[in-house]
Order: sequence, then C-alpha cells, then structure tokens
Amino acid sequence: MQLKTLCGALMLALAGLLLLPAQPAAAQLEGICDDVITLESGNTVERTITDIDFIWAFCFEGRAGDLVTISAEVPEGSDLDGFLGVLNEDTEFLIAELNVMTAQTTPDQLPFTLDESGSYIIVIGRDGGETGTSTGTFSIGLTITGDANATLASGDCPPNTTSISAGDELTGTITDADYFTAYCFEASAGDLVIAEASADFLLDTILILTDAGLQTTLRENDDCTDDTLDSCIEYEIEADGNYVIAVGRFQTVEGNTTGDFTITFDIEGQTTGSFTPPGEKEPAPATPNATADCDSTFVSSLVDATWEIDTDELQMQFTFACDGSVVVNVNGQDIGTATYTVEDQPDDTLTLTIDTGTDTIDFTRVV
Repeated sequence: MQLKTLCGALMLALAGLLLLPAQPAAAQLEGICDDVITLESGNTVERTITDIDFIWAFCFEGRAGDLVTISAEVPEGSDLDGFLGVLNEDTEFLIAELNVMTAQTTPDQLPFTLDESGSYIIVIGRDGGETGTSTGTFSIGLTITGDANATLASGDCPPNTTSISAGDELTGTITDADYFTAYCFEASAGDLVIAEASADFLLDTILILTDAGLQTTLRENDDCTDDTLDSCIEYEIEADGNYVIAVGRFQTVEGNTTGDFTITFDIEGQTTGSFTPPGEKEPAPATPNATADCDSTFVSSLVDATWEIDTDELQMQFTFACDGSVVVNVNGQDIGTATYTVEDQPDDTLTLTIDTGTDTIDFTRVV
C-alpha cells in the first residue's frame, strides 16, 4: 500500500469513526481523546480486525520531550495483514509502518520522542481498508517514560542501553537493521576506561564513547592498528557519572559489513577479571606446517601470487608464505596473520584450510 493511499484511507476511516463535520485538519482532532479509546502508559489492549471493524484508533496525551514506546503484536496463526501509524493533532504522520502488522513481522517496540505537547493518535488497520480481506486479533501497548530530554540531561543511563561493568566480555550481533549496540556504565574521575571490540573477518567495527546525555563524543576509534579491523579505546574519565560506549559498524547506516562481535571492557582499578589492554596483544604466531613448504608445487603456486575473493560487498586477499602463515586483507586493509594447512584427500583433491583463530575457510582443488 502506498503512503498516499494509506493517508487517504486513514482520514476517511477516522472521519467515519468520529462522526466529525468537515473542518480544517487541525481542528478535526481537537478533543479526540474524548471520542475514541484512550490508551494509558503501561497498558496493553487487544482488539480484532474484522470486515466491519477494519481500523482502530487509540489516543494518548504526551508532553514535549516524552519518550514514547509502542509495542504491537499479532499472534501466531493470525491472517491479519495490517499497518500501524501515529499522527499528531495536525494529522501529520510521525510513524507510518506499512504492511508490518502480521504474525511474522510486527512493529515491535517503536520508540520516538515527542516534539510538542498534545494529543496523539495510534491507528491500526488492515491493508486495503474496507476492501481488504485479512482479519485477526492484535495487541497494542504503550509506554511513556517521561521527559526523555530530562532523563538524558540528568545523567541517567539512556533507554535501550545494556549495563556493562569492569571485567565484562559481552557478545552481540551487528545487522543491517541493528548497526549499533549501546552499553552504559558508571565511572569516577580519574578512572581509565579500556575497551576493545573484536569481530570476524566480515564485520568492520567501530567504538564510540559518549557522555550519558549522548551529546559529547569523548573518544571514537575505527581500527586499533593498520593491520586489523578491530576497534579499541582508552580514555581517562574527567568527572563522576554514567557513560555510554557503543559498538557499531564502519559507516553505520551506509556500511555493508555485518556479523558477531565481542566487546571486552575494563575500568582500571575496578577490574574483576583478567584483561589485556588493546594494543598489547600480538597476533598469534604462524604454526609451521609440514606440508606448507615451497618444495610443494601447490604451495609454491600459492606463494608466487596474491589470491583474491571478490564479491559486490567484500574483497578478500590472501598472501601466503612458505612457513604456513598467510596475511589476510579485507577491503584493502591487512587485518592480521592466519595459518594455513594443505592436505591430500583420497578423492584426488587438495584441501586448503585457512585458520584465523576464530574462523576457518576451506578451499578444494582437483589434482
């Protein structure tokens, strides 16, 4: 459904629900909370889309700066194919999630901050409106956490952050939908914060350290060194309080790398476990391989050239040495030294295995 069609369908449906006379758009929504279902913060309600009730409207009151989170769900097995929209008193869309109200895909946990105080409408309907064919139940919940700007200004940990402490080693995943993961911690003036984000070859990480209000970037790092895509930060805290450290991918929204990461975090003087500061770890030495010597024709052919894997999103180069080591380059950057082995297989093939320490890559060649 196109946005223009959706807007028209919503306005017609709202006019029918509220039985309001034709007036300027801003005036049409005055006092709307007196005429439709009022949804209070902390409440969840369930309704059913039918051929008669093919759209529902809910109203809530908010203040400028409030952080609003809407959670919507369609139960498994339901055939509902619907949409969710949020409008202000001027009938302007703040959120228009099209065709996402299904049992497989729901607009779960939609957070946004209100720019103005007033009444707001949440509209849930089915794709196609009156002429649509899908039906089914849905639930919708509302949470208003108060003035989001005041929360950030107070120095409290922002919403949607995970607590992290000295000595922690946590894992996460960067995807095209979630290209940042944020953590919050408490530190004192003079504390030295040390953090490192490491990942597999397919993810190019970045680390960002900010104040709890997300207003000031205190430190940012893409690559610890020229030969790695891992990221690291060291920073001496200047004032007591809460801080945020986030793991993301290079170029964030426009980036194209994804994968799992590990963040290792320490505050000097608060460590509860062992931790090696970034920059002090040396690449694992290559393990000599009995079959990886230049007397082998196959190994000699590896050493004599640079080998490439080239796709639309990823370019990998491998530079082999006779001692069983291989330098790996991703998207133009050397990211470390791995080891390789060559094994003869019973079916007249050779298997080349590259071991990075966290991943293995196998190649097979007929001989």
